[in-house]
Amino acid sequence: MEEVKPLTAPETNSDAAQTPKAEWVAKLRYTKSFLAKVYLSSKQLKEMYCSLFNALASYEGVTTKTAFSCVTFSVKRKPLAMITLTGKSLNLFVALEPSRHDVGRYRLTDVSTKKRFARVPAKYRVKSQGGLRFALRVIEEAAAEAGLKKKTEVLPPVTVKDFPTQSIRELISRGLIRTMGGDRRPVRVAKEVSIYVEKEAPREEVEDDVYSDTVSTENALTDRHEEYDSLLSSFEGEGSVRFVRQKVIRSVDESWVKAVEDCLPALDEVTRNPSHFIEETE
Repeated sequence: MEEVKPLTAPETNSDAAQTPKAEWVAKLRYTKSFLAKVYLSSKQLKEMYCSLFNALASYEGVTTKTAFSCVTFSVKRKPLAMITLTGKSLNLFVALEPSRHDVGRYRLTDVSTKKRFARVPAKYRVKSQGGLRFALRVIEEAAAEAGLKKKTEVLPPVTVKDFPTQSIRELISRGLIRTMGGDRRPVRVAKEVSIYVEKEAPREEVEDDVYSDTVSTENALTDRHEEYDSLLSSFEGEGSVRFVRQKVIRSVDESWVKAVEDCLPALDEVTRNPSHFIEETE
């Protein structure tokens, strides 16, 4: 009689089962502060941040406070501006009415509905040199509305050298990068991602007006891709159109006309009474 062997569960590799969780835990392990993001950012972004910082700090009575997620600028405990960093863009929040710049290429976004930004409701994302110039102009308007004046004694400006590139380990030791607490389960996140992929994206309503639809589409593209700002900034400048009408005065010498008229009687006489030299015979 043939011996029946008991069924056994297939062997599983415990290391392979733990790999997805280890990857997710590694990604969700740390949270970076605002200064840590500045230290790890590119030279161009550091230069833009220094320009914004120096512009705000150049007014009398402005005090700065660096928190974990942002830098705030206040005048007598009244917020004037706030700077945060998201990805490769600086976010400038100013105490200005967003409707002052709600049309055109550079526009302010109204974030007054969020409690954190209620006192600095105008937001602008600085992603290019053209956007930086607009942000500096907005800072001047906010300072003028608050009645601020430039400092007579200018302090040494903040430069890129104040933010040398540092490693993650150095930033952790300085407390600029913190370890995230709590248990993050990757299974739940994976399910959410799969559901999001399977769902069909809702179709946006198309405006009837061709001009409005074109403007809204162009604005959506420039907001999603920072390459458009770099491209459009190269076309900046003031253009002018001029219509010129030129008049040419021509001077005609009529002496040759009189000479031809004087020859006409002789030519007529020769033609009517030809001599034997030019007479034609059949």
